[in-house]
Amino acid sequence: MTKKVLSSLMAFCIFSYSVVIPSVVIFDSGTDSSRQTAMVTVKEPVKTKTLTTVQPPQQTDKTTEKPATKTNQTAMTNPTTVAVTKANQPATPATVSTKSAEVSTTASKTTTPKTVLSAKEYTMLVRIISAEAKGEPLQGQVAVGAVILNRIKSGKFPKTVTANVLKKGEFEPVSNGQIWNEPVASAYKAAQLALKGWDPTYGALYFYNPAKTSSKWIRSRTTIIQIGDHVFAA
Repeated sequence: MTKKVLSSLMAFCIFSYSVVIPSVVIFDSGTDSSRQTAMVTVKEPVKTKTLTTVQPPQQTDKTTEKPATKTNQTAMTNPTTVAVTKANQPATPATVSTKSAEVSTTASKTTTPKTVLSAKEYTMLVRIISAEAKGEPLQGQVAVGAVILNRIKSGKFPKTVTANVLKKGEFEPVSNGQIWNEPVASAYKAAQLALKGWDPTYGALYFYNPAKTSSKWIRSRTTIIQIGDHVFAA
């Protein structure tokens, strides 16, 4: 009986060894190549690809590409703007030049180059103006001063104011001494205007009062203009 049990145990052990052991040996005796194959066949997790978002090209604003002068072009084509522009235009050169010519023509008849005098000569000019024309309008007083200056420039008379005024028998205020009286205030202004070139006599070399003189010679001179009580002649 004991032998049968031992036999049965041995048989069971042999059977178990033949079944279990090979399985273990096969598992443990795997080669490096089998292991590498196993490692290669292992699939890595799929990586998620990052998609790059491409922005669509921006559209260019056409309004910013328009020339800056479009506003000016619109203004030029606008009838209202054109009308305002024409209204603001200055006078034409032809009109201006015509007026300038008229002014210069008039000025040339009444003005002469500016004259510079010493203090002594200026005082004598003021004295003769006051003595001869203190009762005359300002234009008449300037005219007397202009005659004295015209004589100096003519070359036919003395070259200074004093020499012309004090010439013997030339002016009555010198003969009666009124030339030395205090000049009126307006005579200073008249002298300054005459020295600046204003000549209301248009180049006269003589003047006289028809109501106070009987000289035929002075009356025979060519009359240019009469201002107040005085006649101015060439």
